[in-house]
Amino acid sequence: MPENLVPFAAGKGFVANVNEVIVRVHGIQSFDIYSARAEGERQLNDVRDFFVLFYHKSQVTWRNEALVVQLCCEETPAIVDKPKSSMEKGFDLKPAVASKRMNWLLRNLNLSSRGSFERFDRVVELHGIGVANQIPENQLLNLWISIETITPSHVGQNKITGVITSLKPILMLNYVGRLIERVTADLVRWDRFRTARILKKISKDKDVRLNTLRLLSMKEHEPARKELYGMLGDFHLLRYRVFRLSEILCDPQKVQELLSEHEKKISWQIRRIYRTRNLIVHSGQSPVFIHALIENGHDYLDQILSQVMLASCGDYHMSSLDQVFEFAKIRYERFESKLASSTEFDNDNLIFLLGNAAFQPTKLASMI
Repeated sequence: MPENLVPFAAGKGFVANVNEVIVRVHGIQSFDIYSARAEGERQLNDVRDFFVLFYHKSQVTWRNEALVVQLCCEETPAIVDKPKSSMEKGFDLKPAVASKRMNWLLRNLNLSSRGSFERFDRVVELHGIGVANQIPENQLLNLWISIETITPSHVGQNKITGVITSLKPILMLNYVGRLIERVTADLVRWDRFRTARILKKISKDKDVRLNTLRLLSMKEHEPARKELYGMLGDFHLLRYRVFRLSEILCDPQKVQELLSEHEKKISWQIRRIYRTRNLIVHSGQSPVFIHALIENGHDYLDQILSQVMLASCGDYHMSSLDQVFEFAKIRYERFESKLASSTEFDNDNLIFLLGNAAFQPTKLASMI
């Protein structure tokens, strides 16, 4: 340890144990200490992997914390911890709820058709490897292999077109429902009591998402929306989100435009993931935006697996993955037909906007 850093390091507990050495990685050009740490760790990963070429029984390991010294502008050193992996940024259930869902899956999974369970099992394994692995390139490769494995083949289409065709119904069907669920969660996080008071004026129904959808999409609830805008006060971003979403949901034509734009973005993002996969495999390089691709790819895979579990373990008891994807296609065609025939939303015709969320127990019911 350089002498000028010894007091700072000792005060932070950054001291080498008997079986440890201090490694200095220098000459890093970066805009901030966090990306500097990431670049330093990438170089250590290379050292570890080269060592494994000659010794396979164990690997070089290091602590998560790093001491970073900036040589210009700011001379004060800093202890930087390992950032959260892109694969860990998805939605997580609480452990008690997660264990119940797992038991439900193991008791009811009905993928008995030839090859379907093996493909599902392999995707679950690859998903687990991606979560455990901390190298972004490996995470993205595992995600793409998982998506490619679980989606059915399409005769007469290339692989990327087939994947987009298979994924689009699932990702589109859930989009509006996910927007509703997220804005509901943010309103509850802002103030659960005032949110509950507003939603109880809409309906006595215990489905919080459905009440939020009614609040934002039905013209008769305009006074309640204005009351909510007033309550939000200085929370300008949340108020604008609620206002903008309500402006779209009050008009079926605008919902169609929203979905059309989302469909285009899904196609672009899947193609970006595929091109990045090819870039990694064929040139060993990766783009700077790989973390955003991993987050989106992980979200897409989670939605696919949720649809598979819902269709196979629920009332439909589907026995093959091909049936699941065909079922999602039929449901989305019906969704589009209902949306196209709607002139305005009311209590009788808006629940279909929630997609799969309409058939699942709400995660928010216990919060209000």
